[in-house]
Amino acid sequence: EFADILVREVDRLNQVLEDFLRFARQTPVERGSFDLNGVVREVLDLTRRQAERSDVAVIVTLGELPLLTGDGGQLRQALLNLVLNALQAMPEGGRLSVTTRRSHDRAEVTVADSGPGIPAGEEARIFRTFVTTRADGTGLGLPISQRIVVSHGGQITVQSSPGQGAAFTIALPLPT
Repeated sequence: EFADILVREVDRLNQVLEDFLRFARQTPVERGSFDLNGVVREVLDLTRRQAERSDVAVIVTLGELPLLTGDGGQLRQALLNLVLNALQAMPEGGRLSVTTRRSHDRAEVTVADSGPGIPAGEEARIFRTFVTTRADGTGLGLPISQRIVVSHGGQITVQSSPGQGAAFTIALPLPT
């Protein structure tokens, strides 16, 4: 039993260290073409089992988007952080909605959950380093996601009401 606890704690500490190093490292953006809808599909494939275990229904609506310019791998990480946060906010089940769409000169992907939402007044703090509302959180996932999105010329916003879930939107510039 002690060995199992020890292994779990080592894994948790390893994840904290990896998150910290990822945040500290300013990885340059590798410019290439990527399909945002493809990135969404990959992230949802990666998190499918966790959603099933938590009894979370996943609703996906993919709009028609052109190829974007940037680092698809980095944006996969940013989106993965948002989806994992949403799933962790609904351990007893709920609904996760992931939507892509074109909005004027931007491609948008929105990750919305039916969890408890973000406490009133906390929206401004959640992108700060080491701020977390979870006992096992590192407070690095959202800052890492924000850094990645901003390095691609985009922005990330959140809308939430306590008890009504949260919706994070990543807006990225369309190629000119």
